[in-house]
Amino acid sequence: MTISQNQALPQANQKLTAMGIHEQITIYMAPGAAAVSGPVTCTPAPGVSNLPGPPVKVLVGTNGTEVIESGNTGAGTWHLAACHLTGDTGSGNTGNTGTG
Repeated sequence: MTISQNQALPQANQKLTAMGIHEQITIYMAPGAAAVSGPVTCTPAPGVSNLPGPPVKVLVGTNGTEVIESGNTGAGTWHLAACHLTGDTGSGNTGNTGTG
């Protein structure tokens, strides 16, 4: 599954649940360029273990860094600081849209 913008994260979490993958993605953004180019592998959130779904990777922009043009909220260069997975027992939880 591919999503193209941070605002689509709740819809991606709903789709994961609909597919029977009861995991939810939470991303945390930070200012600056990514230290390493490429996707980031999501890890279980603190206190979460034994998630049954397949590995999840997230890529911000085309190489790990997104540049938001001036005049927009959050303008500047951003990268994915962390990507965590949490369990969803089928409640329909749409997760967190992240920060940044």
